[in-house]
Amino acid sequence: MWWEALADLRARYGRIVNARPGEVALAPSISVALSTVAESLDYKRRPRVVITSLDFPTVAYQWLAKAPQGVELVVVESPDKISVPVEAIARAVDDRTALVATSHVYFTSGAIQDIKRVAEFAHAHGAGVSHRCIPIGRQIPVDVQHAAWTRSSPAASSGCWRAGDRLPVHEGGACAAARAGHRRWFGQRDQLPSIPEG
Repeated sequence: MWWEALADLRARYGRIVNARPGEVALAPSISVALSTVAESLDYKRRPRVVITSLDFPTVAYQWLAKAPQGVELVVVESPDKISVPVEAIARAVDDRTALVATSHVYFTSGAIQDIKRVAEFAHAHGAGVSHRCIPIGRQIPVDVQHAAWTRSSPAASSGCWRAGDRLPVHEGGACAAARAGHRRWFGQRDQLPSIPEG
């Protein structure tokens, strides 16, 4: 059946990034995957989301739409339009930060961001990290079990996102209790019995 092909896709992609099949969620686009992350967070105690001026525009849209709900989007500017110093991102992150949403490789310049250092600064404040890693699939190894990735949500060009009904958090942090704000058929462990009768 077609859902077996999707399970096979999850398993094959998981081998590339060292994720178990249950840690790979499929989405039709990065926008939908980001929307799921945006809906998963509780912004009451942590209303701040940090991005950079070099991130793909989709990154900002998710949280700009939440401004009426009190979500504060902080955009860290690039001094040279090529990269953003990690220290500048670190200065924008505080204990009110829910998430740093950025890119591993900037689509505007191709500059590689030190996502491990970004994750260290974010995690030190209990914030999660969501990073777009579309261009890096074969060039830079991705191991989602590595400490810098375990409290992060990397998105990849296949539309796969290391998330499910819960964000991929192994311990602590702002994302530890995050739950999807909306449910989809693929988010259910056993899809067929979940169809409501009536």
